[in-house]
Amino acid sequence: MSHNSTSTRKITKSSVDNAIKLVMEHDEKKRRQKNVQVTNDYKISHYCKKFSGDKKSRTLVVGLSKSLALLEMQSYITRQDWKHALNLFPRLLEYPIELEPLIWRYALLILSHTNNSSHLYRFFQQCLGNQNSNCQTLLRKLLSLPLKNVN
Repeated sequence: MSHNSTSTRKITKSSVDNAIKLVMEHDEKKRRQKNVQVTNDYKISHYCKKFSGDKKSRTLVVGLSKSLALLEMQSYITRQDWKHALNLFPRLLEYPIELEPLIWRYALLILSHTNNSSHLYRFFQQCLGNQNSNCQTLLRKLLSLPLKNVN
């Protein structure tokens, strides 16, 4: 059916109502998508922290918040997933100084489970501050330290 340019089209009230309804539904859908996006952006900014990646490439990596990073590290150590624990460890160094004792523990655990014993040896040398001390003695002393009872 073809329309002549001189013929007129009849627009019914129901067609206008349907068009208005369609436009309003589209606007409502856009508004909901925007609200979801704002909520997601808030969650990301609240729970995530940016970490500097490789300094040569100057990339940024989105990382975990302090509590989530500590939970991840604890999970990796519990599962003895040393590869992932080692990858997460540099990110823990970005957190405040109050985590330092925990970071040292993680360093010792990760280094004691690496395949290359020279890493552990260099770690002890750096802790002692000199090259001549016996690392085996230091390791025995560290492992014989009593645990604090937390009441």
